[in-house]
Amino acid sequence: MKYRLKHITEYAILRGLAGMFRVLSYEHATALGCKLADMLHIVMRKRVIEAERRIRSVFGESFSETDIKRIAYLSLRNFILCYVDLFMADRITPEKARQICTLDDMFWKILARSQQGEGTIIAAPHMGSWEMAITIARAHGLPIFSLAAGQHNPLVTAYINKLRSAPGLETVLRGNETGIQQIISLLKQGKAFAIMPDVRMRQHCIPVDFLGGKAHIGYGMAVFARRARVPVFICIPKRSNLTHHNLEFLPPVMPDNSLDFTSDITRITTTIMQLIEKEIRKAPEQWFWYNRRWILDPL
Repeated sequence: MKYRLKHITEYAILRGLAGMFRVLSYEHATALGCKLADMLHIVMRKRVIEAERRIRSVFGESFSETDIKRIAYLSLRNFILCYVDLFMADRITPEKARQICTLDDMFWKILARSQQGEGTIIAAPHMGSWEMAITIARAHGLPIFSLAAGQHNPLVTAYINKLRSAPGLETVLRGNETGIQQIISLLKQGKAFAIMPDVRMRQHCIPVDFLGGKAHIGYGMAVFARRARVPVFICIPKRSNLTHHNLEFLPPVMPDNSLDFTSDITRITTTIMQLIEKEIRKAPEQWFWYNRRWILDPL
């Protein structure tokens, strides 16, 4: 396969950054990540201004301009540090996981379900370090899998999937019937399916009220919950400081077989997004406000 020069350049930059961070300890890598975030906060002015506009449109006068700028900066820093966490994923041993992350009691219930052969869907929004959330769960023995990442650059896609697979994350190819059946099979084997629900979708979606607007949210997680008869746990990753994380799990959203299929997947999707919105409003700096596909943009 021939690759475009743009793809090769992006891939080379990513590999160079990864190599630079990976020679450092986790603590020094996150400190360097902060320096990179400071630089990008200056260079990416258009993106920063757009993020500030989005925050302002959601919260109105609830925050001062100083607060809005702080939220936008911390959101960008979290995103950069999330990539640092991805670069370092294979370095996170169970011992290191205990040092850098606090887990709530709900996680151990999910792990117990898995050990009994009962699957779980984990819906993790783009908050805190979503990459570290998966790494931490895997380091504590939870057999977890996700959909293979889709990027415009095939070289970058392959490398990111390789990084995610290094600590033991299993990936399933997105977008075909075989993949759907594989997901259901893995859930029935007692594995946990990690999915990020707070993404704008053009197809296979449900319009839901979200952050004061309408968001078109994929209903895949609800379909899998219904078909595999498993609960959906919402995981809220939060970065408490540069090198420490909290993983909070909300009570499960259960499929309801007394409802017809369409009504139930609508209920599950809507409920999950309502709960995620509450968490974003509590800690807006933890959420990613820079997505190119703004979740509230019309289709």
